[in-house]
Amino acid sequence: MRLKVLISAYACSPYQGSEPASSWGLIKSLSRNCDLWVIVESEKFEKEINFWLKENPTAVDNVNFFFIRKKRNRALRVVWPPSYYWYYKVWQKDAFKLAKQLDKKHNFDIVHNLTMSGFREPGYLWKIEKKPFVWGPIGGMGFFPSMLLTSFGVKVFIYYLSYNIINFLQMKYSSRPKLAAMKAGIGLVCANKENQLGAEKFWNVHSKVISEVGLPDSLSRNRTFGRRNSGDPLKLIWVGQMIPRKGLMLALDALATLPEAISWQLTVIGGGPLQHKLQKTVKKLKLSKKVNFCGKVNRSSVLTEMLRSHVFLQTSMRDLTSTVLIEALASGLPVLSFPYGGFKDIINKDNGILLEAKNYQQMVVSLADGISFMYNNEDIRLEMAQQALMDAQEFSWEAKAGKFIDIYNNLILKKQDIFSK
Repeated sequence: MRLKVLISAYACSPYQGSEPASSWGLIKSLSRNCDLWVIVESEKFEKEINFWLKENPTAVDNVNFFFIRKKRNRALRVVWPPSYYWYYKVWQKDAFKLAKQLDKKHNFDIVHNLTMSGFREPGYLWKIEKKPFVWGPIGGMGFFPSMLLTSFGVKVFIYYLSYNIINFLQMKYSSRPKLAAMKAGIGLVCANKENQLGAEKFWNVHSKVISEVGLPDSLSRNRTFGRRNSGDPLKLIWVGQMIPRKGLMLALDALATLPEAISWQLTVIGGGPLQHKLQKTVKKLKLSKKVNFCGKVNRSSVLTEMLRSHVFLQTSMRDLTSTVLIEALASGLPVLSFPYGGFKDIINKDNGILLEAKNYQQMVVSLADGISFMYNNEDIRLEMAQQALMDAQEFSWEAKAGKFIDIYNNLILKKQDIFSK
């Protein structure tokens, strides 16, 4: 029997990356075995979903989309960015009203709050009575590394110190996330082990770990690799938003220490408030001939650049898993990463290198050593590339959908046991 599942997926798109892509990938795969009713924000995602459905009219026959527009105050958000959550909370309340109407009509087997993934806002679907509730994969629990607080200037210090304090207070004292987690029970899903430990510590709820990101369908699973000839440049790629916690400055500092005997090229994809400063840093470090800033490009262009590269630099100091990390593995790129967030759950000695991270200067040295190792050990780099491809298969949307369906069925069995007593 096909399950009837109501999903709240604020961010969902077949054309975007990050959380919208994660929602879309899971929903598309779940639809092969479940009948889905999906609530999505309209302003950012309705046109894209409807366009895709028009181009692929029979691809997701078992999904019914409903769109609700989120109210916005863009001027206020510029002045006070956390105001986003005020309006997001209102959207969740509107989604809850619609959810109750749909449940009254269709009598769902499961309700699932999918995105956004942040633990601060669990929505309200958990309040629907007598319905098994799934929440996640969730993220955001944890802290910016304390030993790096003084590494990026006064503004960054104040920002991330405040972030750590607020995060602690919200994890410990916010009532709605805790109530939602308790309602979910075995239906609570965390994006990585850091968040799993946080849920146990602050909410006393044991959860499953399922990464929030998945394997891109557009990448070949049988990629062949050409050997980099001795002396040819090692092609590095970095993708992300240019903000302090993403660590591009750290990568530039590491590259500046490499000896002339190591030939390399770095492709930088993305934009952000630090872009101009970082471009000036590249000139100051006399790296302009080796570093290419591509700016923001579409997802297919990112994947094309990855397929041209040899090694992926993941220098972020605070993230869940990140879509680009899985895209890099699926492109056959060994990864140089620091042991933060979800990275330490995925990167190992077979598909990359987890670097030392006791302080900023050690991170610079460790990253430079990692790049040197990749340059000087082409046979090992190729072995890592093959393993990266294999490891990426664990993140297929089909595999993830299967895990969620198991959770759905276990919750339904638990509900039947409760009502049979």
